[in-house]
Amino acid sequence: SNNTGIAVFLFLILMQLKNRYRFWIFLFPLIIEYSRMYLGVHYPSDILCGTLDGILWGFVFYKVFQYLSKKWNVEEV
Repeated sequence: SNNTGIAVFLFLILMQLKNRYRFWIFLFPLIIEYSRMYLGVHYPSDILCGTLDGILWGFVFYKVFQYLSKKWNVEEV
């Protein structure tokens, strides 16, 4: 969940830069998720719920970042 949330947050920030390599950010959480299932530490439903939770919180923190940037007149990346 944490890794996916960070990846979503960074993806949304980098979307303003029109970087075509920004999709590679999601490779790191996918490798971790696969390893957790492969080792038998988590069920696939655990991975799915954690991924959805990370997507939600990554988007929420991006919106908070946008709001605070506008409130404090800070230019975004």
